[in-house]
Amino acid sequence: MNILQITNYECASASANDNTGINRVVTALSTYFVQVGDTCFNAYFNANSRGLSEVFSAGLQLALPLNEDELRSFLTTNQIDRIVINVSNIEYIRVIPTINKIAHTCHAKTIYCFHFMPGFEECSYTAFSLLYYNLTHKGKVIDSFRKWLITISRPISSKIIRAVIRKRYAQPLETSDKVVVFSQEYVKQYLNIARSTRDDKFVVVHNPLPFKDYINKEELQHKEKEVIIVGRLYEPTKRISYALRVWRMIEKNPLLSDWKLTIIGEGISGGYYKWLIHKYHLKNVVLAGRQDPQPYYKKASILLSISSHESWPMVIMESMPQGVIPGVFNSYAATSEIIDHNKNGIIVPDNDLYAMYESLADLMQNHDKRLQMGAAAIEKAKSFDMTIIGELWRKDTLQAPSD
Repeated sequence: MNILQITNYECASASANDNTGINRVVTALSTYFVQVGDTCFNAYFNANSRGLSEVFSAGLQLALPLNEDELRSFLTTNQIDRIVINVSNIEYIRVIPTINKIAHTCHAKTIYCFHFMPGFEECSYTAFSLLYYNLTHKGKVIDSFRKWLITISRPISSKIIRAVIRKRYAQPLETSDKVVVFSQEYVKQYLNIARSTRDDKFVVVHNPLPFKDYINKEELQHKEKEVIIVGRLYEPTKRISYALRVWRMIEKNPLLSDWKLTIIGEGISGGYYKWLIHKYHLKNVVLAGRQDPQPYYKKASILLSISSHESWPMVIMESMPQGVIPGVFNSYAATSEIIDHNKNGIIVPDNDLYAMYESLADLMQNHDKRLQMGAAAIEKAKSFDMTIIGELWRKDTLQAPSD
């Protein structure tokens, strides 16, 4: 089978430093497809300084407006059977109907992979403290004010946003042969936004682990008293201010004084987090900047994920094979499909900071429980192995949809 992966950015390696999260998954899946005998290609709207991964036989840079003849020629020349559309920017989503039209004239089937939680657009979070910080530090006042208004005016703002985004969801669903989402609950959410009943077009398949790297029992024994956060420092999505408020409670507990919090990543909210760390007088918090997260996964005991929403968070997936125990808010449906509460991770009600503190404090004071849950996290991660997920893609997703 000849498969074309269409992405925002050119697909380089599966490394976190070379690609976006979406591209890491696309590259990892394509690597598996090639290993089992398929041929993969990459069409992209933006070049990557790292260049095209060698797993792809050829690449094509697309532009707006779309050059239909060029795309049609590429599909014909390379005898493309399946097109997987992984774009996320709104300007590229708008051309999906055109891509589908061209594909069908070339006898290719199309699969639109929706890499987000349906309705994520209405979930941005901004506290008044971020607005105040931007006002006093010459930050992005207008943007933070707009997101703060959205935050305090729910559910009215949610209804308005849903009306605006409805077409963005409906068009790919109407024109693609299949639509992939990561959770069964996401099918209902997607259909609700699109105002559609076409549940027959959906395939539910989880994201795979992009690599095989599991720590052993001896390494698990030597975990450090460290909690990590990995991700872009962007408050409206990642809500790291929540984590700092939880950590303020932890630092007030003398039994937890030997624990530290390390935040790995960079982004426009970094200055705001430095300000909060100073405001809360936090001593055991490190802003590590952009780093390869793998060494941190190997030594850390707990991963804290407090996002306002996620689709299928790769940081949780990548940390669990290293025996890292995820602690998350129940802010998106996929949490219960990745984590079994109190077995291989912790799930607490969304926005309940004290419940998160209590769960973390209990875990941080119980070494045997951490060992047990860390081992269970490793086992859970194996259910998302590339061989398992890759075969689900080949048998359930890439197979020919009904005409």
